[in-house]
Formats: sequence, C-alpha cells, structure tokens
Amino acid sequence: MMNETKRFGANYLPVLFVSFLFIATITSFVIAVAQSDVTPWFPAISDTATMSPESNIFSQLVNISTFIGSILMYVRYLQVKCDVEWLEGNQITLVLNRYSLPVGFIAILGCSIAANFPETQVPIVHIIGATTLFAFGNVYLWAQVIVSFRMRKLGLISLCLFVTRLVMVLLTSTAFIICTVTVSYASTRWDGDYLHWKARNPGFTGHVIGNVSEWLMVFSFLILTLTFINELGKGRLQASFVVDDPNFYEPVPEKSKSIED
Repeated sequence: MMNETKRFGANYLPVLFVSFLFIATITSFVIAVAQSDVTPWFPAISDTATMSPESNIFSQLVNISTFIGSILMYVRYLQVKCDVEWLEGNQITLVLNRYSLPVGFIAILGCSIAANFPETQVPIVHIIGATTLFAFGNVYLWAQVIVSFRMRKLGLISLCLFVTRLVMVLLTSTAFIICTVTVSYASTRWDGDYLHWKARNPGFTGHVIGNVSEWLMVFSFLILTLTFINELGKGRLQASFVVDDPNFYEPVPEKSKSIED
C-alpha cells in the first residue's frame, strides 16, 4: 500500500491562535465602527463585540481561538517538560511548568466566557470572564517568563528571546493595572450610553486611557505568544498523519481461526 506521511509542526499553533484572535478583534472593530455601534475613539474591545452581527462573528472566532489556545498551552507544557526534565537543576522549572498549565486553562475559559456573554446583555458574567482572562492570563505569562529565565540559565534559549518575553509581560501587566484603574474610574463617572462616549462626557479621558491600555495589553500578549514559534518548531513535537493513495484500497483481513472445529 502506497502512503505518504505529512507532518504538521507544533510551531503552527501560535500562528493560528494569534491569527484568529487578531482577525476577531479587528473584524468586530471595523464592523462596529462602520455601523456606528461605537464611537471610533479607542472603544474597548468588548464594546466593539457587543452588538450583532459583530458580536456573533467575534464570539465564533474567539471560540476557535480558545480551542487552539488550549492545545497550544498543553503542547508548550510538553515541550518545556521534554526540554528540561533530563537536565540537572530543573526541579523548579518542572514544578512551575506543571502548575502554570491549569492557570492557563482557566484564563482561556475566561476568554471564552467574555466573548460569548456580551457586556450589554449579561454584564456580570462578561466582567467575571474578562477579569478571569486578564488576571489568570497575566499569572500564566509571568510563569512562562520565569520558566524562560530558567531555560536561559540552562542554555536552552537565547538572552534576546528571554528579554523580549520579559518586556512583553511587563507591558501586559502594566497595561492591565492601568486599564483596571482607569476604566473603573470612568465607569463611576459615566451614566449614559456606554457605547458612545463623547469628549465632553465625565470620565472620557479615563475611558480612552483604559481602552488604549486594553488594546496594548492584548497585542503585547499576542506578540509574546508568537515568541514560542521557534521552540515549538524544532521537530520534537509533531502530529503525523498517514495519507493513503486514493486509487488503491486494501481492506484489513479478518483473522482466520487458528484451530479447526
């Protein structure tokens, strides 16, 4: 039987994950602005994905992205485990790698919840999902940066790669703090249509600063995710699929009786 083996490297996972999230946020923003569902002056990502049809497109793309993200986190866990378990002085790295995985899964779950429960329809559930995503997501990223620091000491990654991840996680965490403070402040000052802010409205400055911080936080996270491409693409972790020749079919024979009646 003729066959060929196709290999799909794990390095495609960060690209797919980031691509779906990027397309989701940009598409919902463009549609929301085009339909005047939000004001174009730096609306929150959640604001651009709260009205139909953008909310439907956003939630569907995010659902696909969270599925890919879950696989990505598990593969990243296996990759780190595979890389360091045979080296001396690796115990802290292995423990951190093991316990960061459920934290990442919780963050991904929060992302799915926030995307599927728009803020204007189910605000409490949306806030819980968004808070879970950003809080646990930052913890997961810091765990990955510490793991990267340990891997750098073991000579497994470059200093440039570690520094890049450190800068991205610092941006993400700083943006998270600024976003939380300013958006909370702006929300207490504003009592009108939350999707259409004007410069004359109380809390408008805090609203803009908070939303800019949110966009910065998300894109810093996406950039950090892309730094995993090289490590996942070294051929250690691959999924293999055997593809049969479509013009040839060979059925599996049944076992014949070994003992005659």
